[in-house]
Amino acid sequence: MSLTLLSVQAENFTLFDGLVVAATGILTVLAILFLISVCISVSAKIIYFAEHKGERKIIRKKTVRTEAPKPVSAPEPEPVITAEEPAQDEGELVAAITAAIAASLNTSPDRLVVRSFRRPQNWQSEALQEQINHSSFKTGL
Repeated sequence: MSLTLLSVQAENFTLFDGLVVAATGILTVLAILFLISVCISVSAKIIYFAEHKGERKIIRKKTVRTEAPKPVSAPEPEPVITAEEPAQDEGELVAAITAAIAASLNTSPDRLVVRSFRRPQNWQSEALQEQINHSSFKTGL
């Protein structure tokens, strides 16, 4: 029983023949991928032109000015509108936080008491400060 691959007998198959077969396979895959990418780009252009068929491009011609340009005044800045947070029921927020803490501690929410509640302005620095204050190095765990 003889296996022939690219007209080479299995007994006489050398390392060079293996490299030729591998290179042929890799080049074939790359060529097919290149053809697929060309087909995709061509179809994208066809779709683009089909969608924008009725539109015309406006080409502006450069005009030579003989007069000095008039100074343009700066536009007036728009008034800054600050978006205020809608008023929320703090009780609902405290209840949600209490329920989340109770679920993580595997206890009932009626055993927890919220003594203080404040909204931090900068969450990142607040989290860092909490990590420093409640570090496991302080408790010795």
